[in-house]
Amino acid sequence: MTTLQEFIFLQEGDLKLVSLHGCEEDSFEIELDDEVVIDCNEVASNVEELFYDSKIRIMRTENPYNAIVDSGTGRVIGASVISYELPDDYDEFEHSSGVVTFSVAVDPEFRGQRLAERLIRDIMNNHRRQVIKAQVINPIMEKILINLGFVKVSESGSREGLVYQLKR
Repeated sequence: MTTLQEFIFLQEGDLKLVSLHGCEEDSFEIELDDEVVIDCNEVASNVEELFYDSKIRIMRTENPYNAIVDSGTGRVIGASVISYELPDDYDEFEHSSGVVTFSVAVDPEFRGQRLAERLIRDIMNNHRRQVIKAQVINPIMEKILINLGFVKVSESGSREGLVYQLKR
């Protein structure tokens, strides 16, 4: 069993940010507190539901990255999905090449608490060497991205839609 401490990045009240890295390959359990243990694949499934309910399509290349979970119930209230565009040489990805694209969804009941920003900051902190892009459908997300240092690189109507990239 995998313990929560190995995957926790944020702990605030009953909300915990847990990593879902490897969920698609290996099934493991996440211990949220003394009484609540959830299966990683169940969390990943709940992430998909959250995105579906938020009308944000998860691309085939995107996988669950992290989730903000209510430690008392195991309910996913926010999550991110991520995809990697790797260069031909994987070593180049490790040394500042490659592109990371992500999307974020937060349960409407929990919006306005800066949870999306926390999910994005985690991605930024863990991918300091890669180009980071976000596809945007929500005007509120545009404001969050701009405040975090992202700039618009593609207008709505292009093949990718509205895309923001972290300016470094």
